[in-house]
This record gives sequence, structure tokens and C-alpha cells, in this order.
Amino acid sequence: MDMQAFLAELKLSKRELDIARNQFEMVTEPLLVDHVVFRLGAAERHFNYLFQLARRMNIAINVLHSDWNEEE
Repeated sequence: MDMQAFLAELKLSKRELDIARNQFEMVTEPLLVDHVVFRLGAAERHFNYLFQLARRMNIAINVLHSDWNEEE
């Protein structure tokens, strides 16, 4: 597995999770609530899956956090 590609995917997944959380906090339209809940759940599951893979690959957690706030 290409480590750089994996880390990029993990970072992208974290960004999607953050966006979904923000959207969940801000949604007021009843017709969008189901969509936002679904998006948040999917983002959480995807990130957790990748995070568990990272742990199995012995990638240090502090390495993952080091550049999550950078824009690409």
C-alpha cells in the first residue's frame, strides 16, 4: 500500500468528517436533516475504518494530527 496515498485519503476523510459535523450543527431545514445525519454517519464510519487501518499499520497518532488542518 502506498503510504502517501493512504495518508492523503485519511486526511481527506477527516476533512469530510469535519464538514459533515459542521453541517450537522448548522442544518435547520427539516427536509435536510435526514441527509445530514446520513452524511455524518457515513463520514464517521469511513474515517473510523481508515483510522483503525492506520493503527494496524503502526502509524503514530501524532503523525496523523500534524497536518490535518492544512489546506490542499
